[in-house]
Amino acid sequence: MWLTQSAPKKLLVVVLMLMVIGIVTESFGLLLLIPLLEVLSAGQGHINSNSQPGMLDIFSAFFDQVGIAISIESLLLLFICLAALRGIVQLMREKLSSRLQHEVIDTLRLRCFKSILSVEWRWFLNTKSADHGSLLLNHINRIGSGLHAALSLIVTLGAMTAYLMTAAFISFKLTLIAISSAVFVYLLLHKQRESVLTLGRGLTRSSQALFSNVQESLASIKLAKILGSEDLQFTRMKETLYQLRMEMLSFVESSSRSRAVFQFLGAALLATYLYLGIVFWATPWPVLITLVFIFSRLIPSFMSAHQQFEQWLYALSAFTDTEKLLYECDHHTEDVVSDTSTSFITSLKKSIQLKKVSLTYEGRNKPALSNITLNLPAYKTTAVIGRSGAGKSTLADMLIGLLEPDQGVIVIDGIPLSASHRKLWRQKVAYVSQDIFLSHDTIRHNLTWGKSEI
Repeated sequence: MWLTQSAPKKLLVVVLMLMVIGIVTESFGLLLLIPLLEVLSAGQGHINSNSQPGMLDIFSAFFDQVGIAISIESLLLLFICLAALRGIVQLMREKLSSRLQHEVIDTLRLRCFKSILSVEWRWFLNTKSADHGSLLLNHINRIGSGLHAALSLIVTLGAMTAYLMTAAFISFKLTLIAISSAVFVYLLLHKQRESVLTLGRGLTRSSQALFSNVQESLASIKLAKILGSEDLQFTRMKETLYQLRMEMLSFVESSSRSRAVFQFLGAALLATYLYLGIVFWATPWPVLITLVFIFSRLIPSFMSAHQQFEQWLYALSAFTDTEKLLYECDHHTEDVVSDTSTSFITSLKKSIQLKKVSLTYEGRNKPALSNITLNLPAYKTTAVIGRSGAGKSTLADMLIGLLEPDQGVIVIDGIPLSASHRKLWRQKVAYVSQDIFLSHDTIRHNLTWGKSEI
């Protein structure tokens, strides 16, 4: 997938390794609670490892291997060391995860921009530049949020796995009931996840509308003032912002609703586990307290995992739109000569000829140019005159190599202008557009905009 291709491989491996280390230390720390509680409940500072069954035996064997006597002090010291190690691992993981997220997003944004720069001009004419701008700014930022949610989800699922494995090692029955409860709650919230997907698509449309509105409104301020339509422009902006705000508030409401459901069901399920452990299975207190501690952390983790998954679903439309753009750009990339040393035309010496050239824009029945034959001699000035819509701009775009004719051929000094040579040809053509473009910078910057080295 293009998203994983944008990720630095070494950094991704390090982040995943830190996740695994965090899961292992979390599991080991939870298991350590049982012998610690057994020692504390016995009220002894030093315990004979041979007289204690269960989890204490395992830790006693471990302490014997390293030559340390098992005691309250040694168990507490090990518990503190594990907590410190887990804290260091978490700090490094969060730092590197943030770096990974930003590197992926920057790489993806540059890849999208390069793809847009490389497409055929005819395809670009049939798209909205405001949509591309919204994608490069808003959509990819949402992808960053979705990626952060995905990384957090992996961490949360890893922690949940550690909790469940530890709980299963202690009491398989209660763990099986907990897993069944989680599946039930997940299925219960199926409709809400579907609504989150719908909200995400709505946010995408609203973001595009806002970006388009801002772009058009700022470009037309002079005209708005001349026509006295400032109030109309303000009303349109207000309506667009209102729609965007409603989409975002709906998602916040959906997340709050799922959080409330989890809080209620979590308390009910925790009470059920406690009741089953005491009444039906007579679970020992050290084991029961450890299980209650695990489940009390497992339920909020499940709630966080579900909300992180919803955040991913909420950003999914931005993922699909970006994937669609990259796919379309790849299929409409302009052909270029692979050999950069290839020389097409050093300078025009004879003429530019159009031989029975025709072109029809997508979605239109009437051709912009039809069966045009024309000779433009070198060292002469040729003026093309015609009414608006007659095809003058299309003719100019074909002459400079932006558009390729559907039929016919363009010949330069007797050499046909092929699709792979159009970019080389454009580098030899001077062009003054009818659309004024000035950068908000110095006169020198504007004069050297195309060639900053001169």
